[in-house]
Amino acid sequence: DRMQCPLVTIGAECNDRIYNIEVTDTIVFLPSLLGINTFSADKALLDKWVAVIIELKNRFTDYAFVVKFHPGHANNPEINQIQDYLSQRCPFLKILDVNEAAVEWMLKSKIIVGDVSTTLWWASFLSDKLVISIDMHNYIISGCMKNIPGIVYFENMYDIAHFDFSKLSEPSQSAKSDAESLPTLTDIMTNMK
Repeated sequence: DRMQCPLVTIGAECNDRIYNIEVTDTIVFLPSLLGINTFSADKALLDKWVAVIIELKNRFTDYAFVVKFHPGHANNPEINQIQDYLSQRCPFLKILDVNEAAVEWMLKSKIIVGDVSTTLWWASFLSDKLVISIDMHNYIISGCMKNIPGIVYFENMYDIAHFDFSKLSEPSQSAKSDAESLPTLTDIMTNMK
């Protein structure tokens, strides 16, 4: 017998029992590095996120939009200025407290958008989600999500603006469907001999 990843085999059942959350027409944004620096240092990145949020609002007009900053940014003395800037440009966007748990918003949202956040990898196992990674070109591994099954990767704004979301037959090209074909730890260890 092959040992399988519990995210694949029982993840949905566990999430249902623990959280019992109804999925809604919501897009949650989970930028990992936005808000870590000063406002002036983050301004160019902030403008990229504003462009992404507005583009997706034009595509998903009836959805609720929320953003959850990384909890590590709570101590940034300029986080309020960064959040205010985002609110002024995207008044339809709800900004969550940085200390609020992201998992509940990921479970209730139909679409999860991030950059290099590990939350995207976890979300790729949720079969009822569209998981999007946007390469912001602001970090050495900013493109690392492009090879992860279940994540729709965009290299730039042009790609997002010209993507036909209606071509996605399922909300997610879930990693769950690919998981059975992935090598187990035993397979990897055997091949290393």
